[in-house]
Amino acid sequence: MDAQPFIFTPDTEYPDWLHWTIKDTSSFNASLGKLLVRKNSNFDNDDHALVRMTPQQKHSNFGGAMHGGAMLGFIDVALFGALHILRDSWAAYAVTVDLQTQFTSAVKIGHAIEAQIYITKETRSLYFMRGTATQNDESIMAFTALVKKLSHHKKQSS
Repeated sequence: MDAQPFIFTPDTEYPDWLHWTIKDTSSFNASLGKLLVRKNSNFDNDDHALVRMTPQQKHSNFGGAMHGGAMLGFIDVALFGALHILRDSWAAYAVTVDLQTQFTSAVKIGHAIEAQIYITKETRSLYFMRGTATQNDESIMAFTALVKKLSHHKKQSS
């Protein structure tokens, strides 16, 4: 197994962002399309990140908006992109223990959505996280998450 399943490179279109490339294009994560990530410079500490994607037609529901499952998938994947740049390069091998969401608006296809993700607490084995997602400065979702660190993978792969 490859030690790091993704690559972060500076994005040419958005200079302050990193383009998050998934190496295995057959994985679910790759189905989300182009993902961008960066630390949120609006805060003084290193506990805030932004993750962005633009929903495509393949992410839509029958009503023409982004499918709720696709939105949940984006948030779940975004947690790990945020963890990677904020804390731990082995975040890809952590697992989501709990993800609670509150949808507040439909998401338009073809317009970028941005998740603002915060680490609220970190213990030896867990990350406590929360965040919001917006589209065109309108709230579309709020969420909280609990992510378990998997230190045994790091030890086996190092």
